[in-house]
Amino acid sequence: MFVASAHAFCDITATSIAELHPEHIGIIRDILGHVTLVIAEKHYEAKANSERKLSKVANQIDKIVDASAQGKSHPSMKDKMDTLEDRKAEVENDLENDLENTETQSPVWLHQGLADMCSRRRRLE
Repeated sequence: MFVASAHAFCDITATSIAELHPEHIGIIRDILGHVTLVIAEKHYEAKANSERKLSKVANQIDKIVDASAQGKSHPSMKDKMDTLEDRKAEVENDLENDLENTETQSPVWLHQGLADMCSRRRRLE
């Protein structure tokens, strides 16, 4: 049996639906227990924004490292690199805190036949 916090279970389920079956995005509201989809959309947009920022910062760092490896060095590169490394650590910390907040929720025990029950219900619809 798989153990997950209630928040982690809902997040995993809603994320899976959003990524794998976007045509069913409307049910996320009910899964997460929100009155509207606005809260869910804000949550996923904020997470996606953080991941985009992290990717952008990592790419900028890689470019500076590549330039330095090619002998293209300038004193301003060190300051830029320090700023980017600080920003990268900040974004990683934000993402990690979000994950830790998810992991500290009370666990929910999922029945081992849950997937089968869901798939049977889907066939009946």
